[in-house]
Amino acid sequence: MKTKRSFSALLNTLLVTFDFVGVYSAYILAFYVYKEWFGSSPQNFETIARLAVISAGLGVVAFFLSSVYRCQPGPLGLDQLRRLLAAYFWSGLVAFSLTFFTKSQGYSRLMVSSGFIVGILFVLVGRAIFVRVSKPIRSSYSLNRKILILGAGQVGKTLARNLLTSVGYHEVTGFLDDQYPQLQSVSIRVGEKDYFWPVLGKLSDLEKTCRSHRINEVIVAMTKAAQALHQDLFDKVKDLSISFSIVPSA
Repeated sequence: MKTKRSFSALLNTLLVTFDFVGVYSAYILAFYVYKEWFGSSPQNFETIARLAVISAGLGVVAFFLSSVYRCQPGPLGLDQLRRLLAAYFWSGLVAFSLTFFTKSQGYSRLMVSSGFIVGILFVLVGRAIFVRVSKPIRSSYSLNRKILILGAGQVGKTLARNLLTSVGYHEVTGFLDDQYPQLQSVSIRVGEKDYFWPVLGKLSDLEKTCRSHRINEVIVAMTKAAQALHQDLFDKVKDLSISFSIVPSA
């Protein structure tokens, strides 16, 4: 267990490094492109390198404060993407403000803006590459986040399908549904392949299931009425320090 935690921490550290290098490289690239196009730059390399380090550092700090490194992708990864973009925007705004208050350095607003835009592209591309490379490693060492879905209806099946086809460090461990034990498994078809997950018990088994299967995240995929009925169970999950989210129901 200690080895797994150490290995997972190493991968997370590499992800932070990817983000930092992505933003830093974008500002350096913007400097050289600007210099190539206009023949000169209003500041030297050392000055823009300092700005690149500050911008990259602010970006990483903003990601930490916005729980980007803790939050895993939900359906289609939209939640993580929303957090990442919001955090990057605010960190870029701070970096841009710094250039405004240091006019003596002669920063080019065009260069800074270009570095900011290219930076988010580099971060997204770097993360996509990192996830593709690390996903089989995480799977081999059982490092993926284990997700438990509450509700085996159509909403739950759609959620499982989206999680299955989205990029991220996660795997669906199973479902809980009050139709258990009549309902033993959930199946969906993606392309030409069928996927199956077990129904591990009823909703009342939530706390026990989370402990026995070492669940990292619980996602509720039920109607509003069912969610209200089982609110006490959800409160127990929060006491276990497990990530908890709800799929909006119509």
